[in-house]
Amino acid sequence: MTLRAVLLGATAFVTMSVFTSALAESPKTGPLKVTSVEFTPTPAPANDLEMALPYTRSEAVVTLADGSKTTFPLSYQILHRSGDYVGGWYAGLIVDKGGKPILQSASDTTGNVARGPFYSQGADGTSILVIPNAKVDGVKGHTVFLINHLEYETEADNIDPRKPPVALYAALPMAMNLTVIDQDPRPESSPPSRCRTWISPASMGCGFRAIAPSRRG
Repeated sequence: MTLRAVLLGATAFVTMSVFTSALAESPKTGPLKVTSVEFTPTPAPANDLEMALPYTRSEAVVTLADGSKTTFPLSYQILHRSGDYVGGWYAGLIVDKGGKPILQSASDTTGNVARGPFYSQGADGTSILVIPNAKVDGVKGHTVFLINHLEYETEADNIDPRKPPVALYAALPMAMNLTVIDQDPRPESSPPSRCRTWISPASMGCGFRAIAPSRRG
């Protein structure tokens, strides 16, 4: 899979891919139809490394029309990380309403100011959008649009190096991210989501932000 990105804000995300081989064929009817797909669970993290890294031990179990089943292991594929230079822009860069990088925060209640530029900590929610017959210059495979809403930047260095870092929760803009993926027709991908995202019947990418109870109200 190759990547072309049009960044409207900032993103860092991983995809979960199922690399499929040719499914069984019947000598008389050709390829068998898929009747169902189910996913096996991944156990909860058992150590610090598993808690810190994205991983999966799940498999996709594909049931065919003749009753046979084929199993495909799932794996994470990192497309880019916050701060990477992708598609002519820095992924994860937090910008103002004019699209310019924010170089320092507003002063907090104690007079502290954080030094930028600032980068999102990562994708908060992810949706895949496929538009029939969509054409994007340079895409040779399937044109897939990946939509992200992004995490807050929660802390950054103080503009005064003698002072401690500045807390930034909800102090900087959040953003949406649109990424164009040139998908090899052979793999099929589906990204995970930490907050809730979905595609509406009108092909609109939707998502909501999970807010800690202490921040509500």
